[in-house]
Amino acid sequence: STVILNEDSKLSYEQSFGDSLREVMLTGEAYFNVTHNAAKPFTVVTGNITTRVLGTSFNVTAYPDQQQVEVTVTRGKVQVTNDERLLGIITPDQQISVNTITYDFVQRSVKAEQATAWQSQYLILDDVSLEEAATTIGHKYDVTIALSNDALKGCRISATFLKGENLEQVLT
Repeated sequence: STVILNEDSKLSYEQSFGDSLREVMLTGEAYFNVTHNAAKPFTVVTGNITTRVLGTSFNVTAYPDQQQVEVTVTRGKVQVTNDERLLGIITPDQQISVNTITYDFVQRSVKAEQATAWQSQYLILDDVSLEEAATTIGHKYDVTIALSNDALKGCRISATFLKGENLEQVLT
């Protein structure tokens, strides 16, 4: 199994990792490629949201400054739960977004390669709100972007930025 961490992300685990189960705690974003082992389940804990792997590759986004956890599957199948109930089981090109305050969630079809594009350091914004774009760009460049006109927050944007473009080029 392998894990690739995005910038400003942290993965931790107990010293007993692998004894009876494989559990990790994630803050930020990571791409997991997990080898199935029924005797030792693999789980990713992000606050009160748990992703249980059923042998797969998937992306989890759970930054502490956002009230949302997103799980996107590229291969295989995962189960997403909170402390109280099963939220869903997703397969390739599916995503569950969970509000970490209300536990409301949305399951939808997506292009998984877009959720994992950060690995290649490309920045892909596909029909997202300007507010979501500002947050994504802010995480990539470690800045805070404030929109001065609230009416623009809901405007939709699609754009792709190549590897190595600086913040000024992206904002322009």
